[in-house]
Amino acid sequence: MRATAQQIVKKHLTEPNDVTARTYYSLHGNRETDDKFGKQYWPGLTGDLTGTTLVDFDASDCWIDEVDFSRARFTGQITNFSGTYFSASPKFDQAKFTIRADFSHCYFNSGASFQHTLFAAGASFREAYFTGPFSHVGVHDSAMDTTGLRNY
Repeated sequence: MRATAQQIVKKHLTEPNDVTARTYYSLHGNRETDDKFGKQYWPGLTGDLTGTTLVDFDASDCWIDEVDFSRARFTGQITNFSGTYFSASPKFDQAKFTIRADFSHCYFNSGASFQHTLFAAGASFREAYFTGPFSHVGVHDSAMDTTGLRNY
């Protein structure tokens, strides 16, 4: 996915600073009629990025509903999901991260699937919060920093 397209995705998945978590659900079905929050933020988006190559992907501090990154390839200098809120269970099955991946301070509302995912340069899940299963079969635990990870 080209850098410009990635920037557009980030722009529309980044929650405006004045919108709090409790207003997200009131916006979810009402984004077309509620101008005070602007049209830039598009809650409720889903995405299928299966098999996509993502270079320097930055989805930090985004709100993402459903997304499938299965077999995606993350390359470049950075892959950043820090502070991201996943309202559904994202899939990263068989994804390949050739660079360090940052999932610190993420909130996985319905868990996440990282089955047989390759973290060639490691991954940080520091202070990540899971309210569903954290499926990581086939991933070497030594590749993941899970300090402070909470799974409920």
